[in-house]
Amino acid sequence: MRHVIIGAELQPFKSFRLQVAYNYQTRQEMKIVDKVSTVGFSWGFGFRVYGFSFSYARATNHLSGSPNYVTLTTNLGEAFKK
Repeated sequence: MRHVIIGAELQPFKSFRLQVAYNYQTRQEMKIVDKVSTVGFSWGFGFRVYGFSFSYARATNHLSGSPNYVTLTTNLGEAFKK
């Protein structure tokens, strides 16, 4: 069970999505026994507007810091269609 990662994505609307995940290994390696925390959990959301897709995610790897991920994507093939 050491390398189990569970994730889910919910798309309540055509242009909006929510994501959550749990990483068991990160939780076991980085948790602090005396503190309640969300180490090992990550979450995010994304939406699509005018051919662009924007996503934001946050992963809790340790109490001292958590990375934030921001992504902006587009399909250039569709953008330059005549």
